[in-house]
Amino acid sequence: MAPLQLKKAVGDETAKIGQGRAFKNRWIAKDGDGLVKATDAIQDQTKEDLQEIASTGTLKAGEKILADLRKRKLVAQKKGQWFTVYKGSQFSTSTAKPETDLTADMLVSALHPLLKSCTDIWINQDSAEMPTSSFVESGSQHPARDLQDTFYLSPFHLTQNIINASQQPTNMEGYGSAGYRAPWSREESSKLLLRTPHHSIKLREGDSKEFTHGAASTTETGQPSVDDGFRPAKLFSIDRVVVADRNLTLADLIGFMRVFFSKMGIEKVRFKPAYNPYTEPSLEIFAFHPLLDRWVEVGNSGMFRPEMLEPMGFPKDVRVHGWGLSLERPTMIRYGINNIRTLVGHKVSIEGIETSPAVMF
Repeated sequence: MAPLQLKKAVGDETAKIGQGRAFKNRWIAKDGDGLVKATDAIQDQTKEDLQEIASTGTLKAGEKILADLRKRKLVAQKKGQWFTVYKGSQFSTSTAKPETDLTADMLVSALHPLLKSCTDIWINQDSAEMPTSSFVESGSQHPARDLQDTFYLSPFHLTQNIINASQQPTNMEGYGSAGYRAPWSREESSKLLLRTPHHSIKLREGDSKEFTHGAASTTETGQPSVDDGFRPAKLFSIDRVVVADRNLTLADLIGFMRVFFSKMGIEKVRFKPAYNPYTEPSLEIFAFHPLLDRWVEVGNSGMFRPEMLEPMGFPKDVRVHGWGLSLERPTMIRYGINNIRTLVGHKVSIEGIETSPAVMF
């Protein structure tokens, strides 16, 4: 076949490329002005490579051959993404209707395991659960109004009996106390605030005639603070008040706290003298956080002052101790958590809630 006939049959470009490849592979030879075949069998490696690429997406011959095929514009590289789908452990052919409304029954029946565990500990230590849906009663000049971190709310109308009950103790003397020795202010007393400590609840419970050994609660409190990895603005407070027979001492309080924390899995606990306007002596409670390698405050405690107890009818030799603890910080210590946002707040991940060992507290 003459070269001109070949170009006419397949085109100039194809004839040029094909003729060069055919000479290189010794499939044809030149005979005068024409072309003749030089072999009886042809192995078209390019065709086989293209078929392999089409079926597998790869070429065993390597990148050098692929580069040559791309240069000849016989192949083009495209990126893709594939997924393999298989049945998981929770695969099911049936579906359940999802809940779309939050009901009271859901809230009542869904107490967090952390709260249940703490409740079990202090119930086993002979304490009944305190009712906590109550107001905080304190005098207008009570140091806890300014000493403690406080969230203030909008005021509302107060009845006269509430006003009288708040005004009377301000200038009252007796029971070993000189009173607040400060003028009573209706404006100050009318301010509403979110409950910080639970002292009024403890005293109300202590005034109950059915009260014998102890009462405790685990509820939310509000304390404005820097929202960092260790101090949330809203936290759970574990509170307890204990009335014993006539020989209760500060050593009993310290021993009780050591037992309580040991049941939570925290053995390194220490105490530091502190000031509270309602207890004397008073102790701050610290526990060691191994991950942070430092001692952190986990609560406050003390012996209630006589001028708080005697007006309720307790004999002078009866002693009462009480304390308030953070629920979140002991949990962080036990489970090696260094950021409180892992447990509470709007940044808590659902996956973290489901997989954290803290839910098995």
